[in-house]
Amino acid sequence: MGEAKFYGRRHHRKTSDIIKLLQDTTLSNDRSSSTPPEPNFTALSHAELSALRTLPSSANLVLFTPAIPSTSNIDPFEPLGKALSVHHRRVRHVPYLPSRGMTGTHEAFCQYAGSIIVVVCSVVNDSSVKGQWNFARAVVGVTLASAVTVLLVEVGDGGESEGFSTVVRCGDYGSATLERVADLIFDS
Repeated sequence: MGEAKFYGRRHHRKTSDIIKLLQDTTLSNDRSSSTPPEPNFTALSHAELSALRTLPSSANLVLFTPAIPSTSNIDPFEPLGKALSVHHRRVRHVPYLPSRGMTGTHEAFCQYAGSIIVVVCSVVNDSSVKGQWNFARAVVGVTLASAVTVLLVEVGDGGESEGFSTVVRCGDYGSATLERVADLIFDS
């Protein structure tokens, strides 16, 4: 009988903890600060955006994304590459290591690109953010002499986007958000 009483109290405690957790968690819109903002342009060059949107189907659209930790077995920016390929058939998704920066492989992709999209993700809380910005600026430096347009996608608060004429900012890198980024770039 004492055993049943013990298990009854323990069960009640777990149930009450779960109920409290559910009460503290809400799916309503009351917590607008926890909802990431919709993707939007924080800088916009109509000429660059037009060049990207009218990129010949034979030209490469290169997508550079940072290699960041992921909880799944796929690149967290793969949904962006897939969403962009709906609008342009020759998307080349090339990850970069922020700690290594620009390599010969990245330079070769820049050389054969019609347009470039560089992603910088500041929502990861690690030391790679500075390396991501260094990489993004290196892409601009490599492409200065050419007519290649470079668009920046900032995931998070950003803040170092000087030198980029067209910047899209979004609050997270969830699949749905990245699909909206691609739609914004091509349909806006």
